[in-house]
Amino acid sequence: MSQPTGINECAPLLEACTLELYQKNIFRITGLPVDATPKEVAKQAQRLQMMMEEGMAGTAAGAKAAFPLAPPPTTEQIRDALARMKEPEHRLVDEFFWYWPEKFGSSKEDISIQALLAGDAQKAIEIWGERETEGSFAAQHNLAIMFHMFAVDWTNHHVAYELDAGRDEKIMGYWRDSFERWEALVDSDELWEVLKERVRSLEDEALTTGFVRRMRRLLPQALDRVNAEAALKFAEQGRMDWAKFHVDFMRQTNQGQDDVESTAELVLAPIRKRVDQQLKSAQTQSERKPDQGTQLASDLMIASTPLMGIYDLFHGDDAHQRNDLFDSVAETVANLLVAHQKATGDNQTFVELLKQALQFASGMHIRERLMRNIAIGENNLAGEQLEPIFNSLRTIKESSLGPAQKLQQVQRTIMTQLPSWASTLGPSSETYNNLVNTVAITLREISIAAHNDESDSATAAAAINLALKLATDPDLKKRMMDDRRTLEKIFNEQKQWDRTIKIRSDEFEVTQSFVRYNGTQIAAANITGLRFGIFTQVVNGIASTSYLIGVRGRDDSISVECKRFFRSDAQAQADFTSILESLYHQILPNYVTMLAEYITSGKRTVQVGPLLLTKTGVSCETGSLWWKKELLIPYRNFGFNDYQGHVHVSAEHPEKIHFALSRRDVWNAVIIEKLVEIIKLIQAGGTK
Repeated sequence: MSQPTGINECAPLLEACTLELYQKNIFRITGLPVDATPKEVAKQAQRLQMMMEEGMAGTAAGAKAAFPLAPPPTTEQIRDALARMKEPEHRLVDEFFWYWPEKFGSSKEDISIQALLAGDAQKAIEIWGERETEGSFAAQHNLAIMFHMFAVDWTNHHVAYELDAGRDEKIMGYWRDSFERWEALVDSDELWEVLKERVRSLEDEALTTGFVRRMRRLLPQALDRVNAEAALKFAEQGRMDWAKFHVDFMRQTNQGQDDVESTAELVLAPIRKRVDQQLKSAQTQSERKPDQGTQLASDLMIASTPLMGIYDLFHGDDAHQRNDLFDSVAETVANLLVAHQKATGDNQTFVELLKQALQFASGMHIRERLMRNIAIGENNLAGEQLEPIFNSLRTIKESSLGPAQKLQQVQRTIMTQLPSWASTLGPSSETYNNLVNTVAITLREISIAAHNDESDSATAAAAINLALKLATDPDLKKRMMDDRRTLEKIFNEQKQWDRTIKIRSDEFEVTQSFVRYNGTQIAAANITGLRFGIFTQVVNGIASTSYLIGVRGRDDSISVECKRFFRSDAQAQADFTSILESLYHQILPNYVTMLAEYITSGKRTVQVGPLLLTKTGVSCETGSLWWKKELLIPYRNFGFNDYQGHVHVSAEHPEKIHFALSRRDVWNAVIIEKLVEIIKLIQAGGTK
């Protein structure tokens, strides 16, 4: 699973920003000011080392300073803090989340910092309040830190204990007061310039101003992580009101600057990992002892149910992060139950637990699988009454028939049986509902195949409309309504390119389904050739122009001349252009793709003038008489150029060749370049 955005970009910042942000702060633990010199750090480290040896370090570290830790830091915490003091980026992050003097290097003269070190927090707060009103960004920063520290410390207490009456509003106030300042500080160029200057003054090659830029960019996301962790703690305890407060707070603050979704992924990553491990463990145990499948499935669903509320809280109930995870839960449950049913024949528990698993499934594939197995289980319980109709449905789905033929099969062999099953099972029974939902899902698959594979909008629409009449599952019905709206939108977009052109007493019509000239109609699926072009000749100084369009089918062909006697050249050109526009949008894309798929599959070859397009390349002859030579040239070697109504086809290897194909006279010359392009894509494993 990929890491959320930014996790490696500024790791020390994101690692620090947890509910332990202030409990692990170097300066809170050691009692040192943020601008302590190396000499002062060494002296305090030596003093703390001596106290640790005497078992008194916890009472000595920052004992007189304001906001001491309660309980005092342990020997291990002090040792870790002193170690992090030597890591420049970690130290800078902890400096950022502690109290600054008005100017770095002046803590000894700064009365607010000295008040803090002496344990007089109230005096420091009063000084900062006055300085903030005077425009001091350092004072604003310190008040942001103080309110944030109060909020985090009290939230940690709240996670572990119930609050006294009225304390909850105070905590919410701390969060709001801190972020009122954080949002201003993120945009404060002055503050970030001071931090860069601080980096320069430290003269440490391991610490650059680039790290400060990354801190600034990721600070909103890092602050979100603290609230996200708090939300997760409360959600795991079932205290959803407070969990929701923290998630809402994330979304309401730093809008446009943070990435709440990535932060949520980061915080939820351990849960995702734990669920993945549980799924693998349950699957492994089931493979060893399939008869334990119902217990494993039940335990898995009990463990996963509260997690849905957590994912809904962070991502919403239709987010892919949530749906992907719980679809995996539903699929594993289905695997466990199918194995158990096969091993024991216990259909009753099989059906009951499959119904419970539906709450986890959102993907149509897994919902269809669960509903099909529920129907099978209920079918088994009902004495296998429905087995014949399910077999018929399965045979239709797995057949090699096209979508239109499959739809006809469903209408003839399935739909005709449904009234009697409704009478036998009861039209409102779960068994009957599962049956019609399964039929509806099959029809939806036919609709999708008709649209995607055949561009058959009529079959796609008929199948989805029939599916909608059958479906009773609300989620299934909603998805099918979305499908129908999508089809209608596509159909309307396609209709705008339909053309019916009157050329004197003749009529030429183009739709996505057919091309018609007067009484001759060729279905789009039966077209075998296209050609069109303009030809101008001059006789006795008088120019005349021909605008010809040809369409060839399996049994018929159409040839239309747009220029007629006593009809202007401008009108002929307009008709010619309009017909070509319609052909390019309605006929050519599917026709060219169909030919390319036939050629690459080896089902058919296509002749374009002297060139034979085959699965392995283009076959052609060069030379004449006794010097004729047959070549097979790979598609990758061809180049194309349009000039004076001809498509010029050339290749350099294995021998130099050149053919000029008239777009007006040679069938499919107009599509050969695009056809070769798609063949090369298919052969390379690309998309059409």
